Amino acid sequence: MMTTSPRTAPAHLKNLAGRLGPWWFSLLVGLVVAVVASLAARPAFAPASQMGILNAELAAAPFDHAPNAMAPRILTPLVSWLLGLRGDNLLILIAVCCVLLPAAAARWALAVGHGAGGALLAGGTLGLTLLTRTSLHYGGVTDVVTYLLIFLAWMGRARPYPAAAFFLLALLNHERALFLLPWLWWLLGREAGGRPHGRRDALLGPLLAIGLWLPVRLLILSHREVEHTLGYYLSPLREDPLYYLRMAWPWQALGFLSAFQWVWLLPLVRIRKLWREQGRAGLVGLALPIVCAGGQMFFAYDSSRLAALAFPCLLPALRSGLREDGPFFRRWLGLVLLIQALTPQVFTAGHIVEVMRTWLLPW
Repeated sequence: MMTTSPRTAPAHLKNLAGRLGPWWFSLLVGLVVAVVASLAARPAFAPASQMGILNAELAAAPFDHAPNAMAPRILTPLVSWLLGLRGDNLLILIAVCCVLLPAAAARWALAVGHGAGGALLAGGTLGLTLLTRTSLHYGGVTDVVTYLLIFLAWMGRARPYPAAAFFLLALLNHERALFLLPWLWWLLGREAGGRPHGRRDALLGPLLAIGLWLPVRLLILSHREVEHTLGYYLSPLREDPLYYLRMAWPWQALGFLSAFQWVWLLPLVRIRKLWREQGRAGLVGLALPIVCAGGQMFFAYDSSRLAALAFPCLLPALRSGLREDGPFFRRWLGLVLLIQALTPQVFTAGHIVEVMRTWLLPW
């Protein structure tokens, strides 16, 4: 069998990107990353959890009045229904989004000049974690769509209102995107700089998104019986404000680690560099998404899913490394992603710790 030397591999990758063009190459990266991500998270071909079953029911009849706890999280089931992917066929749309998230990361890397190798690393950074694996493994869970929309908001951060539109869609997919509001305000405000009305638009854009989302949510709640209302989550806190933290202690820490596993090394090794490059803003860009995601732990206990919302902390570290550190950083990150791809995926909820079933890994 012929082998390709490490020195010629980047040239082949660059030639392939040139032949396919940026969009098709990005989609190819997304497909490859999704397949590799599935090695440690056996894909489901039918709804594999109560949440997935309810989402499939919603995709079969989004305008029904039957009780459905997922009804306010309407976006993905509604889009699936509109595309004719009804009922269990919702899983097809979710699988497509598991390709589109790493593809979007790859397209961003190409657009800002990080090349074909940078595109592959960017796609792998987002795609080989619970950002895709939760939705791949637990059939019918739509989390990946929320992360895709948040990433698109980050990509569009130079324009507050388009970024806010993606934030609105993320809220319609799952209300927990609201926890990232402080990060989004900070991000858009920092990007606005000294532009006329920039900071005003950075503040108003997300507020407008929330103002459009709330009436939709209230309308759905007025027509369907929904178990997971705000009162459902707040009820235990009236007697014990730390109820959810106590329920899951000490597994929240494992939940945070499991969200990205080895990929957590990326922001850790870039802290010093980001401090030198950007000062306090560099550290805020790393820390604020983690703090925002951590806020969810006071209201729910499925810590792995909740911690994955911290993924924007990876983005400034990835951007800084690809831009500044050249071949050494790329080789290092490539090794981290290889180890990540071959490591069994841990998932925690409350005190339950699960290792996802694999389909090709021998361990």
